[in-house]
Amino acid sequence: MEQKSIIGTAARLAVMAAVSAAGLTLASGAARASTFACSGIEVPGVDMVEGTDGTFYRIDPDLHSEHWIADPVADSIAALSAMLEAGGTRLVVVPVPTKALAMPEGLPAMAGYAGYNPDLAATVYGEAIGQLRKRGVLTVDARSAMRKLATSGTAPFHALDTRPTPEGLQAIANAVEDTLAGAGIAPRSRQAFETRQIGAQPLPSPMRTRLQRYCAYDLPPVQASTFVTSTAIGAAAASLGPIEEAAVVGSGLSGHANANFAGFISQATGRPTQSLHVDGEDPYAAISSYMTSQSFQSNRPSLLVWEFPIWSELGIRGDQPLAELIAAASRACTVELPLRPGGGDNRLAASLGQVPGGADTVLMLDTGGTPASSVAFRFAAPDGAQRVKSIHRLDGQILNGRFYLPLSGLWPEGTTGVEIMADTGFGSLPRLLSCDIAR
Repeated sequence: MEQKSIIGTAARLAVMAAVSAAGLTLASGAARASTFACSGIEVPGVDMVEGTDGTFYRIDPDLHSEHWIADPVADSIAALSAMLEAGGTRLVVVPVPTKALAMPEGLPAMAGYAGYNPDLAATVYGEAIGQLRKRGVLTVDARSAMRKLATSGTAPFHALDTRPTPEGLQAIANAVEDTLAGAGIAPRSRQAFETRQIGAQPLPSPMRTRLQRYCAYDLPPVQASTFVTSTAIGAAAASLGPIEEAAVVGSGLSGHANANFAGFISQATGRPTQSLHVDGEDPYAAISSYMTSQSFQSNRPSLLVWEFPIWSELGIRGDQPLAELIAAASRACTVELPLRPGGGDNRLAASLGQVPGGADTVLMLDTGGTPASSVAFRFAAPDGAQRVKSIHRLDGQILNGRFYLPLSGLWPEGTTGVEIMADTGFGSLPRLLSCDIAR
């Protein structure tokens, strides 16, 4: 069982014990009564607790106090930042805090009974930000930005949804510009944008839908303000010199229909901004789709904003996702390896006897135009032993046929060759290259 599952189960059991204990000491109709007569929401498959004023929190991740970025992951993010900067792109990292970190005042008492410590959680988040900054990574303290918004009376997260409000995302976008300004980074020619609120509309919320089955009263619809950002009148005439472009990549936290995150980034930073988001909370889905694309390789932005949930456990899939990004950011994939037919359909093979092993060597595969969603690399050792390493793209990722795999976790004596299998086969001109991403 994965550590995340173990922790999630423990947190749920702690909450259910806290609920039971509270039931023995609090009379019926006490202040803790549910606003919407909800019950049993702590059970598996719902995994929530109800806070004040109809605000709901997930047990996982909200009631975990220690969402951390491990040192090897922080080191790899720093290497990615340096590699991007060498190619003219500044990386800005935005670890989005949990709703509990941004809105701790709404937590129910049972969160504390179950072991959640808001001060500890805030300290751990701040230390994670500090560790990235210490390594030279431009890192946004999104928690502080969202806390300022919350204490001013505007919710940074929706009460009945897992995602930030547009106002919360606007606060983060302004913090992106504060981070850049603090580092003395500004576009050569700042372009003017303006953002207008043009109303509000319902936001479909899987969280609200799931909760409604456990609540006697109707839950209110999730309403999101609607903003639109456009170039300010006269801005084109006022611009001097080339316009620097920005790109935002992130999860469904900042990519829902009402988010306008890219628009907020444009206004805050003075850069036209394109965006790519993939639904869900995977930290790598969007950035790997973008950085392995031909669009990124041929037209790199001056600024790349990477949003991901602080609770997403960046190292849970090993070194492949970040090694892929570092290799894609580099121009180090220069050694072409001849391909030959493999031992079956949809298979190619290559010799690796002259390719150095280890985590600093990455194989770059281009399937030749087929939209493969998974590839498997079967490596052979000098003594005939075999080992398979695979890459799988998620639903919603752009399937551009490019994959990067580090040669870590193999044999000290190296590998003699590899056979590659792709779920969609290969096009007419597949390529395999060796990349040296030594830090």
